[in-house]
Amino acid sequence: MKGADQPRSSDLLVVLGTNDSSPVDCCVEILKHHSFEHIVITGGVAHQNCRLMAKNWNGSEAQAYEELLREKGIDTSSTLLETKAQNTGDNVTLTRDLLAAKGIEPRTALFITKPFMARRSWATAKKQWPALDVANTFIDIEMEAYVKTYGYSFDDFANILVGDFQRMKLYPDLGFQVPVSIPENVWAAFERLVEGGYDQRLAHAP
Repeated sequence: MKGADQPRSSDLLVVLGTNDSSPVDCCVEILKHHSFEHIVITGGVAHQNCRLMAKNWNGSEAQAYEELLREKGIDTSSTLLETKAQNTGDNVTLTRDLLAAKGIEPRTALFITKPFMARRSWATAKKQWPALDVANTFIDIEMEAYVKTYGYSFDDFANILVGDFQRMKLYPDLGFQVPVSIPENVWAAFERLVEGGYDQRLAHAP
């Protein structure tokens, strides 16, 4: 899937929790080639009662990701965990506040997300943490392989994708993120998917 920024060493690496482990696999590869003064894993116990987001992890997403990273040989002894976030806005603001409480003021950051969250997390950071120079990246994988590797059915994947995309349109007006340009043909494709029944993750009727 396309759309990732070029990975770079930065003051801060933020791994955003979600309903699959693709950010963990991406993080392992990033740490082979880049260095970071501070690393934060962010994610609370979110979406546990939602069929689309159900998982078998215990505890927070941040704790689950830390455990997975250790299993893959990554030293997490100096990694900070933010375990309260319930959404992308929380991922950004609670990470910002966690670091500020420790007197840490990064100037540059690399965010790792699942593939179709990269643009929204960037737009959220630009709104909620404007002083931070943020780049976004995600695992380098084709869509079909991503769906198979990380345990999605096509219907669940499409519903999550449609819901996340819709929020790109809605959230600037709510003050959650900066506006992002959406081409007309892309929005038309979104509307066709909604008309086709992929509407389980919509914030409200578009």
